Amino acid sequence: MFRIAIVEDEREYSEQLSGYISRYALGQDFSYDIALFSDGITFLTMYQPIYDIVFMDIQMPHINGFEASQRLRELDPTVRLVFVTRHTQFATSGYEVEASGFLVKPVSYLSFFTLMDRLMRTDLRDKDCELVIRLRNGIQVIPYAELMYIEISGHSIKYVTEKGPIEASGSFSKLEEVLPKSSFARPSNSFIVHLKFVKGIVGNYVQVGTETVPISRARKKEFILNVMRYFGDRLS
Repeated sequence: MFRIAIVEDEREYSEQLSGYISRYALGQDFSYDIALFSDGITFLTMYQPIYDIVFMDIQMPHINGFEASQRLRELDPTVRLVFVTRHTQFATSGYEVEASGFLVKPVSYLSFFTLMDRLMRTDLRDKDCELVIRLRNGIQVIPYAELMYIEISGHSIKYVTEKGPIEASGSFSKLEEVLPKSSFARPSNSFIVHLKFVKGIVGNYVQVGTETVPISRARKKEFILNVMRYFGDRLS
């Protein structure tokens, strides 16, 4: 499930972006969920770090898009942020909040498609991939897009997903062979982390969603390089 927030006070443009997303998703064949917000204050008050992309109008009442985005970065430093504006001169200010792109009103589908295609070149690679694990009484299918990290403890493997943990048995070495190396990396011998969910690295710990996972000294350099490769153009 791809989660998108649209922060736009003009209903015309909010509906237009929603329609463009539906049209794009139909062509790419992926599932999505859209949350609509009519002003930045409501968006920030209700915000949870669950979105993949935020489309942010710049000129809004109460708080403009730049101010809202500065506060957003305090809550979520990695979500992809796209500004929507009538004035191209605002584009340079987007670097301050690490904007991933701009759309100029009136937004054409061609410009929207081009931007979405660039943003999702990385994210879509996991959307239709699934991991099938064997349980004691059957099997469980876990979409890569929902798998946050994997932890091994003794003979047990815990798959931590957005919906909760799943306990099973298996081989860590086989998991490494199956999981795409471009999206998953080991911060230590006991963990495999889905890089999409990395929110930050502080000292010898990596924040994965709302949880922290230890990084071993031996694997720290390689793990950080993997994180940098994954996020690519979002790094400043």
